[in-house]
Amino acid sequence: MKSKITILFISFFYCSQFVNAQITKGSILLGGAASFSHTDYHYVPNNINDQIGNGGNIYISGGKAVSENSVTGVNLQFGSANYSYNGSLAQKQKSINYGAGVFYRKYKTLAKDFYFFLEGDLGYSYSRQKQIDSTGNELSKNTQFSVALSLLPGISYKVLKNLNLEVTLPNMFSLQYSDAKINNGTSAPPSKSNYIGFTSNLNASLLQNLFVGFRLIF
Repeated sequence: MKSKITILFISFFYCSQFVNAQITKGSILLGGAASFSHTDYHYVPNNINDQIGNGGNIYISGGKAVSENSVTGVNLQFGSANYSYNGSLAQKQKSINYGAGVFYRKYKTLAKDFYFFLEGDLGYSYSRQKQIDSTGNELSKNTQFSVALSLLPGISYKVLKNLNLEVTLPNMFSLQYSDAKINNGTSAPPSKSNYIGFTSNLNASLLQNLFVGFRLIF
């Protein structure tokens, strides 16, 4: 009886090790994610200062498993947005951002082909925002660079042998330093500001912050 229990325990142990061995040491992971948004606000009365615009971000990631289910790598991102305001404040707003960073990710098996992961990021980003009037004159120009240490969770599901779909909550917790420069298009010198703070994406609009992406594993 004891021997049967021992054999059963050993079998269970090896089976659980096999189930958890999602990413073996030395595996290469390539992937990305994208987010897109559309804004269409109509104000009343008389639809004054309507706001219409589109924006999007693209993220590219590459890494290598340094041990089973543990991955380190680099992230790249690029995004842009364009908005127009009609009515008494007719103008356009254009913005662009890009960045790069390094990450460490740890996977944990939840069920067959279904995994939870937690990722820590250290990244740098730069953004530029410009406002122009209906004749093309520049009204303001803002630039900012940031350095942030972030933590994000996610869910990964294996849909094919080498393909996982992912849903992530970016910057669930983030410690950030930023330096901004604001030029209002006047003869006055640009103003500058610095910021050090802690932010979180855990709010009522949580579902609006989710990113859907993919990961190729070789």
